[in-house]
Amino acid sequence: SDRCSETFLLPDENSLWSKDNPKDVYLDAFMFEAGGACVGGIWLAKDKQTRRQVVIKKIIADTGETPKYVHSIAKFEASVFKHLQSHPNIINFYEAYLIDYGKEYW
Repeated sequence: SDRCSETFLLPDENSLWSKDNPKDVYLDAFMFEAGGACVGGIWLAKDKQTRRQVVIKKIIADTGETPKYVHSIAKFEASVFKHLQSHPNIINFYEAYLIDYGKEYW
């Protein structure tokens, strides 16, 4: 089938966000900011169990946007990465975390 003609559907909220607290998953001692993004920042961290180094994009609402708008951006980005997680040209996607609705996402 023609992959360009596939319809992309956003997953439902319950299947998109991890139920875990990311602060319990990643080591604070290894977490540091590695760059910036339009909304939020890029962080490097280590998984506590696997010791695997990961990149985390934190979306933090400090731009004066409405919580609903910030939530829609975070939901869309997480949905796209989750949908493309098996694509050979996309980085591995592990989890998406909703920390505080409309304010903070990892």
